[in-house]
Amino acid sequence: LPSMSATEEIVVSGLPTYQTGEEFSIEEATNSKNENSTALPSYFKEFISYFHRSVCKNQVADIHSVYENSINKITAKLFSESRWPSVDKIAPLVKNDEQFQILYQEIYFRHIYSKLQPTTEERIASWNNYNKLFGIFLDAEKPIDLELPEQWLWDMIDEYIYQFQNFHMAKLKNKKNADFVDLLTNHPDVW
Repeated sequence: LPSMSATEEIVVSGLPTYQTGEEFSIEEATNSKNENSTALPSYFKEFISYFHRSVCKNQVADIHSVYENSINKITAKLFSESRWPSVDKIAPLVKNDEQFQILYQEIYFRHIYSKLQPTTEERIASWNNYNKLFGIFLDAEKPIDLELPEQWLWDMIDEYIYQFQNFHMAKLKNKKNADFVDLLTNHPDVW
C-alpha cells in the first residue's frame, strides 16, 4: 500500500475526517453524543474504524498514537471498570479482518489483566490469541504486510511473559479447585 504524507486526509463516508499523523481525539468524538447504553457508542465505532484503517495502511505513526494515547483515553472514559467490547462486537466494523481482530484481542486481554481479574476461560482465550498472534509473525512463508510500532511489539512479548507468570500463580492458588483443575485438564497445552 502506498504511504501517505502527514498532511493527506483520510476520508471515509459517514465517519469524521482525520489527518494522518494526528491521534484520534476521544474528546472531539464524544462531544454532544447521545448514546444508547446497550449499543457500542458511535465514537467507539469511529475509533475502531480509524484504528483499523491505520493498521491496514501500515501507518505506524498513527498506530503508535492510538496505542500510546487513544486506547488509554478510551479505557478511562468507557472501560475503566469493565471489559472492552468483545471481538465479536467489533468484527463487523473491521470487515471481519482476522489479523486486526487478533491485534484487538491482544489489547482486549491485556486490559482485562491490567484493570480486571481474568477468568480461567479468558486466560485460555488469551493463550490461544497469543498463539495466533505469534503465528502471524513466525509462521509466515513470506514477509507479511504489517507494520507495528516497536513499543507495541515489545509490549506484546512482555505481556506474554507476564500472563504466563500470572497463569502459573493462579494455577498454584487454585490447585484444589475442582472446576479449575477440570478446565486445565481439558486444555493441557495452555501456558
